[in-house]
Amino acid sequence: MSEALDVDNAKEKINFMFTYWKNNNNKDFENSNAFCILSGKSSKDDNATIQEQFQMWLLGYQLTETFFLFCKKNEKLIILTSDKKKKFLQPLLDKTDNITILERNNNDNSENFEKIKNEINMYDSKELLILKDKDSTGSFFEACYNFIKNLNKNEIDVNNNIKNLLNLRSKSDVKLQKSASDIASIIMKSVLITTIENSLDSEEYESHNKIKEKVLKFNENKKCVVKIKDKLKADIDDIDVIYSSVQSGNKFVLNFKNTNDNNYLSQNDGTIVIGLGVKYKELCTNINRTLLLNAKEYHKELYNFTFSIQKYIINDCLKYNTSFSDVYKKAIQYIKDNKQNYQTIGNINLENYFIKCLGHVIGFEFMEKEFLITANNSNATIEKNTSYNISVGFENVQLPDSKNVFSTWISDTVFVNDKEEVTILTDAIGKEINTISYELEESESENEEEDSEDNKKKRAKESKNVKREGSDYDESDDDDDDSNNKSAKVKKEKNKNGDSENKKKIGISASILNNASSVIVSDRLRRRNKNSLAHNNEQEIEELNKRQNELKNKKIDEIKNRFSEGTNEYKDLNKKNIKKLEDIKSYNDADLIPRDLRSNIIHVDNKHESILLPVNGAHIPFHVSTIKNLSSNYEDNNDIFVLRINFQVPGNQGSQKGEFNAFPKLNEKEMYIKELIFKSNDEKHLQFVVKQVKELIKQVKQKEVEADVNDSKTSNEKLALNKSGRRIVLRDLMTRPNIFTGRKILGTLELHTNGLRYSANSRGTTEFIDILFDDIKHAFYQPCDGQLIILIHFHLKRYIMVGKKKTLDVQFYCEVGTQIDDLDRAKARNVYDPDEMHDEMKEREQKNKLNLIFKNFVQQMQDISKIE
Repeated sequence: MSEALDVDNAKEKINFMFTYWKNNNNKDFENSNAFCILSGKSSKDDNATIQEQFQMWLLGYQLTETFFLFCKKNEKLIILTSDKKKKFLQPLLDKTDNITILERNNNDNSENFEKIKNEINMYDSKELLILKDKDSTGSFFEACYNFIKNLNKNEIDVNNNIKNLLNLRSKSDVKLQKSASDIASIIMKSVLITTIENSLDSEEYESHNKIKEKVLKFNENKKCVVKIKDKLKADIDDIDVIYSSVQSGNKFVLNFKNTNDNNYLSQNDGTIVIGLGVKYKELCTNINRTLLLNAKEYHKELYNFTFSIQKYIINDCLKYNTSFSDVYKKAIQYIKDNKQNYQTIGNINLENYFIKCLGHVIGFEFMEKEFLITANNSNATIEKNTSYNISVGFENVQLPDSKNVFSTWISDTVFVNDKEEVTILTDAIGKEINTISYELEESESENEEEDSEDNKKKRAKESKNVKREGSDYDESDDDDDDSNNKSAKVKKEKNKNGDSENKKKIGISASILNNASSVIVSDRLRRRNKNSLAHNNEQEIEELNKRQNELKNKKIDEIKNRFSEGTNEYKDLNKKNIKKLEDIKSYNDADLIPRDLRSNIIHVDNKHESILLPVNGAHIPFHVSTIKNLSSNYEDNNDIFVLRINFQVPGNQGSQKGEFNAFPKLNEKEMYIKELIFKSNDEKHLQFVVKQVKELIKQVKQKEVEADVNDSKTSNEKLALNKSGRRIVLRDLMTRPNIFTGRKILGTLELHTNGLRYSANSRGTTEFIDILFDDIKHAFYQPCDGQLIILIHFHLKRYIMVGKKKTLDVQFYCEVGTQIDDLDRAKARNVYDPDEMHDEMKEREQKNKLNLIFKNFVQQMQDISKIE
């Protein structure tokens, strides 16, 4: 518990608890004055239960072996917990008067139980509300539960009734969910929409799956990561993309899933439906948008109608105590009453194409079946201080005179406060039609009627159109992303007479200037500077060619000598060691299989890196190395959650090909299992299994990486430290790759007898990078002439570990001069400012000093190591 408790959030949630209790119409809550929450020991194998969710909602943490007692009449909270957890809760105790924290005794809690008993009996309540896990364990849990039983009260389980309370959001929750929404907007804008625009602009066919995968791996997009860190100060490790969706063409399925779709992105007239769900620090958000491509009038009208329906629902239907079924029925009635206002779609039965779910409550869980806004859900109602995903769309609409179908879909995460005011959290991505419309250039036909006056006017008009007619995506914030966020290909006007004088007279429209990235040819010339090879004199070029020829001849001689001996002793030191699947075992002995397995429950054994799957009443172990991927999805048709596990089989993409085959040979009656599917109503357990297995696969892969590095070492030679004589050291250096994750740390590079050692310290932890001279294949030194950094680069013969990364290249560098300039401060100066001249002189002196230090270090390293 290194992080501090959010006291304001906890106080607000406690107030929510008592308000919910008093205003709840449920008889169980009305008749009871005491509410107990019991938690036992933590279990890594179980999914998050209602009791654990309640603690996360209340405090933001799960406190194991803790007893909570809420008293209704005096709005008092009593907590029985350990000394360590009491210190964690102390800030909350200091700022509130109605909370008592008792420190539990590991041996005997009879005195504490007596105090709690007196508090319960004070209100003469015959019924006792209780929230606990069915499978909780531990002596403290058993003692608490026996204490409850001995009270002789009527125990009422509120596991199902408490879910409505967990939907309430505090001010801290809303800020966090707004950050999650902004993160989702940046990912959608910087990765998803940009990828689609580039694909359309370059006319390259890219599959929906490939685009979706780029979103799921958003952390590999450096520009996107920089924007998230700079604008929101968010930690990338706290962000999870729940799903990503791209659909186009003639078939759409409007649901919140990672659909497996290998179809290519359509470049025909119609719509492209995109979606993105994000979880940030336990809170979820969702966005869906529709992009119009060469839109016809009926495309535009249906999109505008979809947009107006969503505005109507957000502004007029999200009223307190309105049932979800009434919200859906109001939307249907709005469609019937207003579709006649649109000429091209007025005669279509749009109600038949309208989506069956208008959204859902969204928060700690992305979606729960009890809180879906559908025509049949009359039990749930709109509540204050609650977040909703409002989703409006028409699926696979087909006009009477057309064979093609299209869809529109708009979803936003909104928050309804205690005054019934609705705030759209995902408003950073625009929805107006001019922000989502694209016009693509069609290839010019040789049979085009050039002399037609109508065609000339049409082309002149089209040349002023831009692919995206407006922009709410705030491209000014995208820092040189103009080349990535390409606009449409501007339609070219044929110059009939080829008159150069007429060309000079023709003005360039603003739209063409905005879309210059698509007008300029892609094969741009490389920029030249004073240091470019093209500007070097002939003597330098001759010297360079001579040196290149020497290196080439030396390499050829080495190859000839190796093959002339007639031996095959060459070994690739960096070749990845691949294990045969038949050598991978989950358990060496059947006695090692856990005995306390529950039937029909998937179990993950972290110790043995295995997952035990229930098949025909028995648990079958599978090592995680045999798993290619797995996912958990929700099936709308069957109202059930599905866990899909894909195994490594011959022929899979990514399986080893060529001489080495990792798969064993099978007998005639044997076959590979490619896929297993498990269905369950317990969504949380399936998601927890997916999370556990993916984390386990990461750990196994990391172990394999480290094993590959260790196996590549041909000798046991270690770095011989220079314990006598003068130390040769470079100080205040940083490394690439970074030795510590997520932050740059300064360290020292020291020259020793047979190699170098880089050492850096962070938060009391010292990490080393040892490089032997015999492992260095190439070494480079770059002075800081005309550069902002000075560096030494080593390309190695075999892999080494830098932090948790396996690498052949290590770079040690130091930043030189001013990395950031204050523009406001610069305005007040001029070229003859004495202070400015002094700063420049000081910077030059610093560069010269560093060049000298690094050069001396490199020369001494060459003398010791004999590196050329």
